Amino acid sequence: KRNRYYTCKHMKKKILIDSYNPKTKRSNIFETPFNKACPKNYYKGGLTIQKGKTYHFYRQDKNARYSHKQGTLAVENIDASGKAIYAPHLADKNYNKSKKKNGISYDEWCGYYCIPRNYYADTHAAGGGRKKK
Repeated sequence: KRNRYYTCKHMKKKILIDSYNPKTKRSNIFETPFNKACPKNYYKGGLTIQKGKTYHFYRQDKNARYSHKQGTLAVENIDASGKAIYAPHLADKNYNKSKKKNGISYDEWCGYYCIPRNYYADTHAAGGGRKKK
């Protein structure tokens, strides 16, 4: 639990540092508005947090809907109410309807990002990647 600052400000900073590109002197990941498409070789992702407890990412799929993966569970494309996710910032993110002590209910939306596909640019995501030549 040390140094886990789950606020949008801290998470945004960590995302940008995590994919810092020393050649361009900036991050390979950048913020973007919900209604703007990402450039070629990038996909759109979204970030939400449960203040002080945890964070969660959504990924836009080729069908324009969003999917996400809760820890070790399977990937899904529905929100906490079982509805398709077209705009994660509007989706139901309360996965603690029974109000359990350690339940998860994401309570702050942190924004959308354009993220390079692993075959295009290095990221620290699982699987890594190498830049195309």
